[in-house]
Parts: sequence; structure tokens; C-alpha cells
Amino acid sequence: MKYKCICDNSDLIECINLGSIPLVNNFKKTYQPKKYPLSMGICKKCMLFQIQKNINPKLMFNNYAHISSGSKSNVSHIKKVFKKISRIKKINNRTKILEIGCNDGTLLEIAQKKTKNVVGVDPAKNLMSKIKKNYLELIPDFFNKKNGEYLKSKYKQFDVIVALNVIPHTINVKEILGQVGKLLSDDGIFFMEGAYFFDTIYKGKFDTIYHEHVSSFTLHSLKNLLNKSKMKIHFAERIPTQGGSIRVIAKKKSSSQQWKKIYRNEKSKNVGKISTYKKAGKLIERIIFKINKNFQKLSASEKVVLLGAPARGVVISHVCNIDQKKIDFAIDDSKTKYNTFFPGKKFKVYNWEKLNKSECKNFFILSWNYKKDLLKKLKKYKKNFNLMVPFPQPKISKLN
Repeated sequence: MKYKCICDNSDLIECINLGSIPLVNNFKKTYQPKKYPLSMGICKKCMLFQIQKNINPKLMFNNYAHISSGSKSNVSHIKKVFKKISRIKKINNRTKILEIGCNDGTLLEIAQKKTKNVVGVDPAKNLMSKIKKNYLELIPDFFNKKNGEYLKSKYKQFDVIVALNVIPHTINVKEILGQVGKLLSDDGIFFMEGAYFFDTIYKGKFDTIYHEHVSSFTLHSLKNLLNKSKMKIHFAERIPTQGGSIRVIAKKKSSSQQWKKIYRNEKSKNVGKISTYKKAGKLIERIIFKINKNFQKLSASEKVVLLGAPARGVVISHVCNIDQKKIDFAIDDSKTKYNTFFPGKKFKVYNWEKLNKSECKNFFILSWNYKKDLLKKLKKYKKNFNLMVPFPQPKISKLN
């Protein structure tokens, strides 16, 4: 079957096939067995690496389980993001800020201490309904042409537009960036972050591949999309969030060459060749085998507790066919996930207090990108335990 690209090209070349998995944020009070095919392909025209068969966004985002304030590390990151924005663009009480994908309003709350001219857009009605209404406006909907035109007619332009881990989640990337280009003031900045192909999938970190993550960006593919929206890359850097992300700041006018170093590095890695993306698929197969082997060893004598129930963890558990009978339960920081079934599995997610009633000493850390924070918490409940991590390399450690 041929799948259509975001750029309207009619042929995507399949490079990675992970079988079928459930929707990764579908945490419900009842068991949810449904799964959907998951594969990624590369477009020869725009070189954007993307999901081949997309799911209706309303199924994934209208009632969302992940919250920005769910971990101290993420809140700390968002605070640093706003400081970065403030260094590049002076924020005062006249500055107009738009956040696309504002989630539970963590960034909005930080921004409104500097300016009340703040607008948030997000389709997760369960989260938007709980945000304090002390902003210009909150729009509980997807950001698209309709809402872009509405914002244009009401507020004219924005000085700062932010999209943290949002653009890679969208099917209509071209439409969204087109509206961002129209809403951005002449000297404004568009600040975005998203999982970076060369720090995630290219290195075998397949846990960033799921239906919500429609695209895995390179700077090359982003440059193409931004240019079509009459924006230019002004700044780019690789950051550690999401297991490896890229932060890009775009402007309508810029002569900056700072981002060219990453751009040249991508060329040296053959960013424009299909073989580069297929090579990543082969590496992923080897890593899946290693994770399976380690889990069998970890779970040989007793059940395992999962540390974290993130989207990436749902991917790992299903792609690696982790036997649900060998899992006792999962622990997570997000209150929206408490006492719900882990997507596609028949065990539940609880808060940390559950460990007080458990004698389990085997732990598989699915939120491996927050390993340091989770280990601190775990040591409050357990003194001697076995810990398995899937990335950067699958490994089991005995910790005292």
C-alpha cells in the first residue's frame, strides 16, 4: 500500500516496521486491547521521516493523559525554555505570546508573570478545563487554519510563538507552520522543540516511534518546511530531552549561520539517502533482541515492577512483546494515570506508595530519560534491587 506524505507526495518508502501497538496515552479504567499498525517511511521529495499510517488525532489528543507538570525535571526544563526565550526576545507587559499545545498550562503560568497577553491552544479538553482563566484566551481545540485565521483577526500578530514537542505530533505540519508564519510579527521568534532523528531513531532508540509522533525531524527536513512558511532558521541546538531532541528558533528574517554546523553534520551522515533510514531499522532490530534477552533474565525468578508509564514505555513493552504475566504493576508520577490499565496490557499503573506493599526487587525503568530522578525516589522505598534500563544500551544492574 502507498501512503501519502505530509508534503502531498504520494509515495513513502518504508524503512521501519514495528508491528502493531495501542495508542500510547490511552490510560483507561478498563482494559484497552486495540492496536494499530506502526511503521515509518521516508519521503524522497522532502526527506521527512514520518509515520506511514496516521490515526485520527481526536482519538489521541482530546482526552490526554500526559501532563507537562507531571515531573519536576520537565517543569525545570520549561522554566529554562522561558529563560532562553527571554534572553533572545525581551519580554514586557506588551509582549504577545502564543503557545501551541499548551497542555496543562505550565509554560503559560510562567509567561503570565511577565505579560498578561498570553494565548494557549490545545485539543486536550480534560487539561484545558482545569487551567486558571487569567490569560487573554484559551482555545480547547487543535491549532489549524481555522484557529490561525481567528487569532489573526483578533490579535493581529504575536511576538513569541512556542511549540514544545508539538510540531512532530501533527499530521498537518504544513498547514500549522503556514499559520505560524502569518501570525509571527516581523521581529518575532518561533520557538520549537521535538525529538531529533539523529539522536533517537538513528541510534536505535525506537521508543520515540508511536502514532502521536507523526514526524521525526532532521534540520534538513525542518529547513524545507520552515522556508515554505516564509520563515528561516535562526538558531538550532541539540538538547537531551525526550532521549535526544532538537531545539529550533525561526524568524521571518535572519542572516544567522549558527545552525549550519548541525546542518553540515547531517550531510556528513548522509541525511539525504534512503539507506540512512533503513540502516536505523536494522539497528533497532538488534536492540529489540537485546532488550528481550535482558528482560527474560530479569524476570526469570520473580515478577517485575515498571518504573514509569510514559508513551515511550508503552512502545517498548509492546514492540519487545514483554510478557504481561511477568509484570506486577507500573509506577508513574502522573495523577491522570493512577489506577488505570497500562495501554494494551492487563496490569495497572499506581503511585509510588504502592511500593510500600510490594516485596518486589526487580525493576524495569521505562522512563529511562529520567533515570536519575527515579532512582532517587526508588531508594526511598528499596535498599537492594535489580534495575534494568533499555537505553542507551540494554543493561541490568544490581544496586545497593
